[in-house]
Amino acid sequence: MSYSPKVVPLDNPAIRVLDACDPGRGILISHLDKSPIKHKIIAFTSPLLLYTVLTAITLWRASKSFSVIVAILLNDFYVAQPKYTIQEGTMKWIWKFVVTGIDYHLIRYILWPLITKFATTHLYLRLRHGFRQTEVVFRAPTGRRYDQIMSLPPDQCKHAWDQALIQATNKHFLRSNTGFNTRSPPWNLCYLASAHAYQLEAEGVYDLKNWEISVWHKNSDQRWTLWEAWKLGDSAQQAKTLEVIKRRLKDQGKLEFLAKWDAIMAQYKNENEEGKAALTQGLTDLFTQEGLDLTVLWDEALAEMGETP
Repeated sequence: MSYSPKVVPLDNPAIRVLDACDPGRGILISHLDKSPIKHKIIAFTSPLLLYTVLTAITLWRASKSFSVIVAILLNDFYVAQPKYTIQEGTMKWIWKFVVTGIDYHLIRYILWPLITKFATTHLYLRLRHGFRQTEVVFRAPTGRRYDQIMSLPPDQCKHAWDQALIQATNKHFLRSNTGFNTRSPPWNLCYLASAHAYQLEAEGVYDLKNWEISVWHKNSDQRWTLWEAWKLGDSAQQAKTLEVIKRRLKDQGKLEFLAKWDAIMAQYKNENEEGKAALTQGLTDLFTQEGLDLTVLWDEALAEMGETP
């Protein structure tokens, strides 16, 4: 069971974060990481060690050939090319040329981009904000996996995209992983957004709890919308929430409406994905005809049960 996303008001401070950090996809996922600080430190240690090794390799190779660094800075490989001399011979010159070429391309196109990206994102965030008991994590669809999904035929693309989104917003996955480990291609971590969110919190204009498992997406009007995935919970939680909604409607005397609801549910029971889509549409139409807002009812039911992030 799901409900329609809500349009984010233009004066909502969250838009400052979303606009500043959107990589051009028009969609971001946020969630709160409340795992123990010890776990966050351990999760951070793995990439830190990896990039420390990469930095050591870079410095080692750079120390072997200073001309390579100069060539990279000048964006001109010709500067690094070894000069041919008769005394050294052709084979030695070829060997030097190959080694120089490998060092140049390894440092410029692989090691240096990886190191600078880590230093200006993950490492920067930790140095500036440290490890917090409650942290906000953002992810955006980027990278090779995103390109692969977008290149699929329409039906396959939609299926792959939906599956990736379901995995990325899965409560069990997020609760059992922390920090860097919540990366779920094509949903990759966006550290800049976290820094902006902490700034809003420091200014006292936007509480971190508002970032709990949510999908922020631009609609056709280029307005940010919010789908609060945390409110759905698991199947058991959804069923419990629906029962509360039904009880509240029964107390309001909407027995005929509830009968129609049950009829639609029975009609599409145990259906495939197409049937589930028809079920969702049928219920949406029913609520619209009755003048009821399922989003509001869902929020009220959660409030009654005390289900807050």
